[in-house]
Amino acid sequence: MGKILRALLVAAQVFAVGVVVAQALPKDTVVRVKNPSLGAGWLEGKVGIAANKCTMVFLSQKAPGGYTAMALNAVKAMQRRDGANWVDVDVKPWLANEPKDCREADND
Repeated sequence: MGKILRALLVAAQVFAVGVVVAQALPKDTVVRVKNPSLGAGWLEGKVGIAANKCTMVFLSQKAPGGYTAMALNAVKAMQRRDGANWVDVDVKPWLANEPKDCREADND
C-alpha cells in the first residue's frame, strides 16, 4: 500500500509541475525568442500585454525589419531566464489560452 501511495504522490507532483509550466509567464519576465524569418539567433525581451490585450514579447533591441515586439503566435521557440541558465518554455498551451484575435492576428 505504501508503494501505491508514493507512486500516486509522485504522479501528482509531476502533474502539478506540468500545469505550472503550461501557464503564462508573469509580466516583465525576461525571455528570449526565435523566429526564423527574423534570423537564426535569439532575440531577448520581456513578456508584456499590448493595448489589444494580446501577450507580446517586447524586445530589448530592434529586430531585423525594425520589429520591437513579437506576438506569441510568431514565436517559434522561447526560453525564460532561470538564474544563469535558460529554460525552454512551451508557447503552444499559453497561446491556446489567448483570445482568438491574438491567436490569429497578422504579426505585421
